[in-house]
Amino acid sequence: MRDRPLSPALRSLTRRRWPLFAAQQCAILASGALVLHGIRHFTGRTLHGGVDAIGPLDGAVVVATHGVHVGLTLLLDRVARGQSRAPLGLALSSQRILESFAGAAGALVLASFPWLLALASGHAHVSETIRAHPEAWRAPSIVLGNVVLVLGCVVEEITSRGFPMQLWANRRLWYRALVPSLAFAVLHLVDEPFDPATFAFRVFAGVTLSMLYAATGNIWLAAGVHVGINAASLVSSGAWHYGALFAIRGNEPVPNWVSALLMAATSVTIYRVLSRRRGVETR
Repeated sequence: MRDRPLSPALRSLTRRRWPLFAAQQCAILASGALVLHGIRHFTGRTLHGGVDAIGPLDGAVVVATHGVHVGLTLLLDRVARGQSRAPLGLALSSQRILESFAGAAGALVLASFPWLLALASGHAHVSETIRAHPEAWRAPSIVLGNVVLVLGCVVEEITSRGFPMQLWANRRLWYRALVPSLAFAVLHLVDEPFDPATFAFRVFAGVTLSMLYAATGNIWLAAGVHVGINAASLVSSGAWHYGALFAIRGNEPVPNWVSALLMAATSVTIYRVLSRRRGVETR
């Protein structure tokens, strides 16, 4: 089927690409702020960062918002690249499922390094464990919350990796990895104060995920790594309603952004290996 001709205004947008990316990011930022602040206003719960347990209605609203973000992204991708465009890499296969689980396990270990080192060096201690909160494992919110978190990771790989990486496919790899990662970090400021170390962590983590997308040509390894990074944060957070196993108090001897930089360096190595094995173009 042939593409329909675009209007002059749309042709101008698709040539530059930046307005489309900016429109997508602004729409995600605005709708995310509306939903999170709306839920806090009506229920008193703060969902960002797993502060409070998520309820059924909250979950439905968040899932619907994710659906809008994906739908908008696919629409803009079609406008920018036409019907004959290369796929974003959303299709699942047994190999991609295995890669996703392997990525989650590997990221869980790497992202746990700062607090494991803190415990081993005496800079931090376990103040409380899940044993003191047996009711948490019986709460429906633990399943709902983790399903929503995993879904959020997949959606962010579509909107913050797949779309911009293909949108700027003719750009150099560093550009395709860094620019969306900066925007990815900005999006997380929708419901939290700016912290330089946390912002740097998210930028480096975004670069890591972008490199993995470039290496595989699909979102699934990156999505698994994304889930693993979040799991490492939650498991030691004391957020029992999300399945935390213990709460750690103290200081990490290695800042978050350093561990993220290590992950970015690891992802570059993985990219080099996979790109040679699979014939992925290195630009």
